[in-house]
Amino acid sequence: MAVVDFGLHWSGATGSWESGRREYTAVYRVWTDDPLDGPITIILEFQSNPLLPSLGSPFAYGNDGDAWAYCNKIDPQREDRSSMLWMVVCTFATIDKEKEQGRDKDGNPTDNPLEFHSELEISKAQYQRVAERVWNLTALPGRPVNTAGPATNSAGVLFDPPPMRDDSHLVLRITKYMDHFPEDHARQYCDGINSKKFTLHLAFQQFTSTFFRHEAKLQNIGGSFNARIVQDEDGRQQLLRYYKVAYEIHQRDGGWIEEVPDRGLQARAKLGDPDGRGGTVGFKADGSAMDNEEMAAAYPSGVPQVRVLKDAWGENLREPVLFNGQGQPKADADPVFWIKYRTLKEFPFDALNLSDPT
Repeated sequence: MAVVDFGLHWSGATGSWESGRREYTAVYRVWTDDPLDGPITIILEFQSNPLLPSLGSPFAYGNDGDAWAYCNKIDPQREDRSSMLWMVVCTFATIDKEKEQGRDKDGNPTDNPLEFHSELEISKAQYQRVAERVWNLTALPGRPVNTAGPATNSAGVLFDPPPMRDDSHLVLRITKYMDHFPEDHARQYCDGINSKKFTLHLAFQQFTSTFFRHEAKLQNIGGSFNARIVQDEDGRQQLLRYYKVAYEIHQRDGGWIEEVPDRGLQARAKLGDPDGRGGTVGFKADGSAMDNEEMAAAYPSGVPQVRVLKDAWGENLREPVLFNGQGQPKADADPVFWIKYRTLKEFPFDALNLSDPT
């Protein structure tokens, strides 16, 4: 369940110096008390134990030390002949400043990652979704060619399951360099859509894109921890810890709103609605209104006020029919009534602070 002992292991330690870069490896023997412990247990021990190297810590191994070579990898390997002994190789290196130099949003060179411009990747995501709305290429009774509506057979009965269609949408991946990982954004905003019009502006890429309400979805926020040496204003070197944080936005034309045709097997049966027997809910056969006691007897409290739809022979329908938006089957001449739903939370994307100042 935990690391119980550790120590330096001299075999396998390495070091190399070359122009502008120094690199070392330090090897440790680590014992656990449970054969089920895996590499995560080992890495977490290195990250939390001050007697062991952690990511970003300077090189120190026996009598050797290099204050400007920092740990960038912890690699545990279980020994073949033991279930609880691990060999852990820690890699340390200095930073090649020329290789790591970047540019700020105005294009000026800088070696401070917190001043680097945002990065942008654009791609397309392809997938399949239910084809709720289709255009018929074959004339159907009461439905001329190229009429938008749900997929039905010639009797007007909805296909179950409905057909699927290919679809795609734009994917934007914006990477920012930050001094912390925005955990609050990841918790609050992932899987959310924009509640109002939002414009993304990235100065270095000269990129501007506008997302209308509900068109943009924050699919994911991920990040990686990094560390490098930078110079302060006085020319002194210091270790800078930072995160590369990627925001992934998916844009769908028409919005991340679901639209389905009004349909069902049970019609609404509230006061004044058709009762399915040629009469009206809340009225007697002679046309007079029911009193409260009669209403309570006919429609007890707690019973859903719906009625099962039947065919011309009095049998319960087995397939849903299209409704008119008022809880009743639609007439052939009536247009299809579409119901819109939002299935994702919404928030103003300005809260993400993705755009460069204009």
